[in-house]
Amino acid sequence: MPYGVPDLFAYKLKETLEAESLLLGRATYEGFSAAWPQRDGEFADKMNAMPKDVVTSTLTDLGWNARALRGDVPQAVGEMKEGDGGPILVAGSATLVRTLVAHRLIDELRLMVSPS
Repeated sequence: MPYGVPDLFAYKLKETLEAESLLLGRATYEGFSAAWPQRDGEFADKMNAMPKDVVTSTLTDLGWNARALRGDVPQAVGEMKEGDGGPILVAGSATLVRTLVAHRLIDELRLMVSPS
């Protein structure tokens, strides 16, 4: 049965609340960091508070509780997964996800398809 908007929101909220950090590609980070800080509510509070690792070779001045992840991305993500940081959420970031899949660094892949 397809999700309705309230169901979808509840699903995404639960997914986000369970995560301890965000791992984002540069383009997704730029979009999210432009949108989320101005929002409020439980979802926004969690998104804004979570630590974020951003895969980038170009951005140098990150805000929004983020740090740049440079160099060997598969190695760095592997080390993150071995740490005590809890669940890592990747949202969007198609190029990053392809790298993670290729290096078998994804424990669970959730795909959402919505009709156009």
